[in-house]
Amino acid sequence: MLVQYKTFRRLISPEKLLKLEEKFRRREALVVLFGGHILGVRTQIFLVAGVARMSVTKFLRVDAATAFLTVALYWGDRSFG
Repeated sequence: MLVQYKTFRRLISPEKLLKLEEKFRRREALVVLFGGHILGVRTQIFLVAGVARMSVTKFLRVDAATAFLTVALYWGDRSFG
């Protein structure tokens, strides 16, 4: 566990880390859905989902929705005229 390392404990207390984990678990699908569109955060969001043991099937469904949304926004903005 990360909080066992002294350096990590200086950054965040175990209590605060537990609160953050609880918040992530309540809104994990939304975090992955919208976090996938933020430049520089996508990889970290996916790592957190893995560390928090998000269900693989749920993750894949949410990531597919994210990809669909990205493609729809990208191609919906183009004119084919």
